[in-house]
Amino acid sequence: MANTMVHIGTVVENSLGWSRSIWDIPGKEIWEFGDRVREWAAAFDYADVIRSQATYYGGWPSANLATVGWEGGVVSSALLFEDHILGKDSISDWFSDEQYQREKLLVARMGWRRDDNRPALSETRAFLAVQLPRLRRLLPLLDAGVIKLAPSEKLLWQSRDDVKRVAKLVSGAALTNAQEITKKFGAQELPIDDDVRGLFQFAGGGNDWDMARLYLNRAATHFAREYVLASSLNGVYSSVFDFEEYLLRYGLGASVASQIPVVEALLSSRMPMFSNVNPKLLARIHGSDDFEEFRADLAKIYVGIPTRASKAEVQAYIDDREKTLLRPIVKRAVQDVDRGFLGKLGVGLKPTMWGLIGGITGALVSGSVTTLGALAGAAVPLLGTAIDSAIKERPQGSRRVWMRLVQHSRSVEQEILYTSQPPSDPPDDTTGRPWGLPLASPLSLQVTPGLLLMWREQPSTGANAGGYSGGAYAPCPCGSTLKYKFCCSRVPGATAP
Repeated sequence: MANTMVHIGTVVENSLGWSRSIWDIPGKEIWEFGDRVREWAAAFDYADVIRSQATYYGGWPSANLATVGWEGGVVSSALLFEDHILGKDSISDWFSDEQYQREKLLVARMGWRRDDNRPALSETRAFLAVQLPRLRRLLPLLDAGVIKLAPSEKLLWQSRDDVKRVAKLVSGAALTNAQEITKKFGAQELPIDDDVRGLFQFAGGGNDWDMARLYLNRAATHFAREYVLASSLNGVYSSVFDFEEYLLRYGLGASVASQIPVVEALLSSRMPMFSNVNPKLLARIHGSDDFEEFRADLAKIYVGIPTRASKAEVQAYIDDREKTLLRPIVKRAVQDVDRGFLGKLGVGLKPTMWGLIGGITGALVSGSVTTLGALAGAAVPLLGTAIDSAIKERPQGSRRVWMRLVQHSRSVEQEILYTSQPPSDPPDDTTGRPWGLPLASPLSLQVTPGLLLMWREQPSTGANAGGYSGGAYAPCPCGSTLKYKFCCSRVPGATAP
């Protein structure tokens, strides 16, 4: 039976609440919260997400929507022109069991238990200390149904064969020449997990390019996981950064176009980027007439594209619809910043703009076989008859296979907050080695540049102070402000001080 809680924020509110410090909550409560999250995720109603036909922003944003930099960003601006945004529910994924059935990086989020199945209490508390305030900030968009957060680990584990197929297709079409790819993209541009980019290790010994191909394949797998998630949930995968845009055009685009008719439609009308926006304002703006009209007309253009026509006919159709529908509305939205609804809310206009390129297919097959199913040669595993029904209810006509946000010049560090850049060996493009690594002895270990998303917080310095501190009354090892007896002593498998 499907759960009745609207989103993961409802689970937090009903279990831990929003006003308490995570450092003051007994470990037993956090342990029980994890049980409730797993129960909620197991009963999650994916059908609502599927009906929304939401957009998934790959390459970190949708995997970490709570850490998106809303101030003047391309993702926050794009959100005004999208009906719904799809994201991963990072809290449900942290407490999932399915995550331990796939290969995990040592530097990535570890999840709620350790390799020996003992509870990772200190890491879970530190994770929630970061995630809960960020999630709370998203509540206006979650409550309004604009953002759809879905547990991803269970679905992706069930769809692992499709992930492998898409990764193989993308690698074969776009990533075979490691020398060229490592010149074209910096290591830090390649995400290999939801919170790890680059940081590739090389030990020398003459197998540098073999190792580089291994890392490229890992990046392809991460891309495939995100694309499969979006496609399985009847959404649209959208790239924000250059590496994902490259994989869409030369990897996935080449593969899809060889099996189903696809056209790329450029919307030459540039989209404005706004400043002084935040989730609360975005939720309010989403109900304004101008932006509702814009989104409706944008949908009409995509659905009506004559995909079986010539490229010239398709471009003529796009040009006509832009002139009559899009440009006047974009102009009104920009003017509204100066003297209308947006201006009254304090929203500003940035000097930069961005464009859209959409991969469109007219080969929309009925039933539970999605566009990805046609690509992979099999139906994507779905999670029950409710989802099958939701798929069948979707509108017929042209469909976006992917979308790319282009010409915005925003970096990952600008779009995603709370990133850190660990020490690495400085690249030297003259070396002829992957990512310009400097020459070194075969026994030395070198690390490429990269980024980590900070997912944990250290306890406050004043924790565990005062009173008798012997035996069970010692400070709890989980990092709380409580003594072990009143914190984690009743958690199965907890480590006593």
